[in-house]
Amino acid sequence: MGRVLQRMGEVPETMLSSSAVRARATAELARVSGGWPCPLTIDDGLYGTGAHETLHIAAAQGGDAERLMLVGHEPTWSDLTGLLTGARAHVKTATVVGIDLYIDSWLDAPNATGVLAYLLNPRMFTDGEWVL
Repeated sequence: MGRVLQRMGEVPETMLSSSAVRARATAELARVSGGWPCPLTIDDGLYGTGAHETLHIAAAQGGDAERLMLVGHEPTWSDLTGLLTGARAHVKTATVVGIDLYIDSWLDAPNATGVLAYLLNPRMFTDGEWVL
Protein backbone atom coordinates (compact mmCIF):
# COMPACT_ATOMS: atom_id res chain seq x y z
CA MET A 1 0.00 0.00 0.00
CA GLY A 2 3.00 2.25 0.44
CA ARG A 3 3.76 2.12 -3.29
CA VAL A 4 0.09 2.62 -4.15
CA LEU A 5 -0.19 5.78 -2.07
CA GLN A 6 3.13 7.05 -3.40
CA ARG A 7 1.93 6.60 -7.00
CA MET A 8 -1.35 8.33 -6.14
CA GLY A 9 0.48 11.34 -4.68
CA GLU A 10 -1.07 10.62 -1.28
CA VAL A 11 2.08 10.21 0.81
CA PRO A 12 1.48 11.32 4.39
CA GLU A 13 3.61 14.02 5.96
CA THR A 14 3.18 12.47 9.40
CA MET A 15 2.28 8.95 10.55
CA LEU A 16 0.92 7.89 13.93
CA SER A 17 0.65 4.21 14.76
CA SER A 18 -0.76 2.21 17.59
CA SER A 19 1.84 0.58 19.78
CA ALA A 20 0.56 -2.89 18.84
CA VAL A 21 3.23 -4.94 17.06
CA ARG A 22 1.15 -5.63 13.94
CA ALA A 23 0.06 -2.01 13.56
CA ARG A 24 3.65 -0.76 13.92
CA ALA A 25 4.90 -3.36 11.42
CA THR A 26 2.17 -2.42 8.92
CA ALA A 27 2.97 1.29 9.25
CA GLU A 28 6.70 0.73 8.83
CA LEU A 29 6.17 -1.58 5.82
CA ALA A 30 4.03 1.04 4.08
CA ARG A 31 6.53 3.79 4.87
CA VAL A 32 9.56 1.82 3.63
CA SER A 33 7.91 0.25 0.55
CA GLY A 34 6.59 3.64 -0.55
CA GLY A 35 9.87 5.43 0.14
CA TRP A 36 8.04 7.94 2.33
CA PRO A 37 10.29 10.45 4.12
CA CYS A 38 7.71 11.12 6.86
CA PRO A 39 8.33 10.38 10.51
CA LEU A 40 6.50 7.50 12.22
CA THR A 41 5.41 8.16 15.79
CA ILE A 42 4.14 5.38 18.04
CA ASP A 43 1.19 6.50 20.15
CA ASP A 44 -0.07 4.17 22.90
CA GLY A 45 -3.36 6.08 22.85
CA LEU A 46 -4.31 4.56 19.49
CA TYR A 47 -4.39 1.07 21.01
CA GLY A 48 -7.88 0.17 22.16
CA THR A 49 -9.35 3.61 21.68
CA GLY A 50 -12.58 4.72 20.02
CA ALA A 51 -13.36 7.06 17.15
CA HIS A 52 -13.82 10.22 19.25
CA GLU A 53 -10.61 9.63 21.19
CA THR A 54 -8.75 9.05 17.91
CA LEU A 55 -9.79 12.51 16.72
CA HIS A 56 -8.40 14.04 19.92
CA ILE A 57 -5.10 12.23 19.29
CA ALA A 58 -5.04 13.59 15.71
CA ALA A 59 -5.68 17.09 17.09
CA ALA A 60 -2.79 16.77 19.53
CA GLN A 61 -0.31 15.13 17.15
CA GLY A 62 -1.24 16.40 13.66
CA GLY A 63 0.78 19.59 13.88
CA ASP A 64 0.92 21.42 10.57
CA ALA A 65 0.76 18.28 8.40
CA GLU A 66 -1.57 18.51 5.44
CA ARG A 67 -1.80 14.72 5.25
CA LEU A 68 -1.79 12.63 8.44
CA MET A 69 -1.90 8.82 8.47
CA LEU A 70 -3.25 7.00 11.51
CA VAL A 71 -2.60 3.26 11.84
CA GLY A 72 -4.66 1.28 14.29
CA HIS A 73 -7.45 -1.20 14.80
CA GLU A 74 -10.97 -2.29 14.12
CA PRO A 75 -13.69 -1.52 14.91
CA THR A 76 -12.34 2.00 15.50
CA TRP A 77 -11.47 2.69 11.84
CA SER A 78 -14.89 1.64 10.54
CA ASP A 79 -16.55 3.69 13.28
CA LEU A 80 -14.30 6.67 12.54
CA THR A 81 -15.08 6.50 8.82
CA GLY A 82 -18.79 6.54 9.61
CA LEU A 83 -18.48 9.33 12.16
CA LEU A 84 -16.55 11.59 9.79
CA THR A 85 -18.29 10.85 6.49
CA GLY A 86 -21.56 9.05 7.17
CA ALA A 87 -20.28 6.18 5.00
CA ARG A 88 -20.64 2.58 6.13
CA ALA A 89 -17.35 0.78 5.68
CA HIS A 90 -15.72 -2.37 6.99
CA VAL A 91 -12.04 -1.51 7.17
CA LYS A 92 -10.22 -4.82 6.77
CA THR A 93 -6.58 -5.43 7.69
CA ALA A 94 -4.15 -3.17 5.79
CA THR A 95 -6.99 -1.26 4.10
CA VAL A 96 -6.32 2.45 3.59
CA VAL A 97 -9.15 4.94 3.98
CA GLY A 98 -8.62 8.45 2.66
CA ILE A 99 -10.89 11.10 4.13
CA ASP A 100 -10.85 14.75 3.11
CA LEU A 101 -11.73 16.68 6.26
CA TYR A 102 -13.43 20.04 6.39
CA ILE A 103 -11.06 21.59 8.94
CA ASP A 104 -8.60 24.47 9.00
CA SER A 105 -6.13 22.73 11.32
CA TRP A 106 -5.75 19.44 13.16
CA LEU A 107 -6.86 21.25 16.31
CA ASP A 108 -10.35 21.19 14.76
CA ALA A 109 -10.31 17.39 14.31
CA PRO A 110 -12.52 16.50 17.30
CA ASN A 111 -15.46 18.26 15.61
CA ALA A 112 -14.55 17.39 12.02
CA THR A 113 -16.69 16.14 9.19
CA GLY A 114 -15.46 15.10 5.79
CA VAL A 115 -15.95 13.13 2.63
CA LEU A 116 -14.67 9.66 1.75
CA ALA A 117 -11.97 10.19 -0.89
CA TYR A 118 -10.92 6.52 -1.29
CA LEU A 119 -10.98 3.11 0.35
CA LEU A 120 -8.22 0.81 -0.88
CA ASN A 121 -7.81 -2.85 0.02
CA PRO A 122 -4.44 -4.53 -0.64
CA ARG A 123 -6.18 -7.27 -2.67
CA MET A 124 -6.91 -4.62 -5.30
CA PHE A 125 -3.20 -4.29 -6.13
CA THR A 126 -0.13 -6.29 -7.09
CA ASP A 127 3.19 -4.51 -6.54
CA GLY A 128 1.40 -1.18 -6.42
CA GLU A 129 -0.51 -1.75 -9.67
CA TRP A 130 -4.26 -2.35 -10.05
CA VAL A 131 -5.23 -6.02 -10.31
CA LEU A 132 -7.53 -6.49 -13.30
